[in-house]
Amino acid sequence: QRIMEARPKSSDDKFGADEKVNYQNFKMRFESVTNVEGANPLDIINELTHWLKGAPLKLANAHIGAKDPKKAMREIWKQLDMYYAAHIQTASERIRPILAKGKLQKDDVDGLLEFMSEMLAIQTQLRSAGMEEDLHRQDLIRDLINKKLPFMSEEFYKTEVKRQRKNPRTRMNFDDLMHAVSDKVRTLKAQGISSKREETNS
Repeated sequence: QRIMEARPKSSDDKFGADEKVNYQNFKMRFESVTNVEGANPLDIINELTHWLKGAPLKLANAHIGAKDPKKAMREIWKQLDMYYAAHIQTASERIRPILAKGKLQKDDVDGLLEFMSEMLAIQTQLRSAGMEEDLHRQDLIRDLINKKLPFMSEEFYKTEVKRQRKNPRTRMNFDDLMHAVSDKVRTLKAQGISSKREETNS
């Protein structure tokens, strides 16, 4: 019942290699939904057809009715990965739309929380694709801190300088950035600042 309720509600929500649904997001969601007790390989391979359309659906249908559904499922993922995993976006490509939204204000709690949510979602997606290390690139960290969070830039790199006194090779990475944003949000909340947007409306 849980698996059926999680099915894509419309054709646009199904993966069809038409860029409407990201391949890695589709795969992660499907595997999460079908990872339930009592679901056997035959159930899962039949359920997959409800999540696909177009060429990917035809590829999956070619394996329906196989004597060994578990082996057939492995073959389906192998072929889907071969054709569509190449379209997985890099960290730079995923971050670009976030930077395009412009910089955040220092007391915009809602904006900072939204930024953290978006970045952690990207981290999860890249981790699943085996590309998480890409997030720690220094050019990406600089872009995020200088273009998105300029009010945090000086303090952020002061911390890096202090660490370099102990280890000259130390560089601030993605995890350090997320911790810094989290600390900033907690500080604002402790000061009684809950949302810049609410203050603006008032």
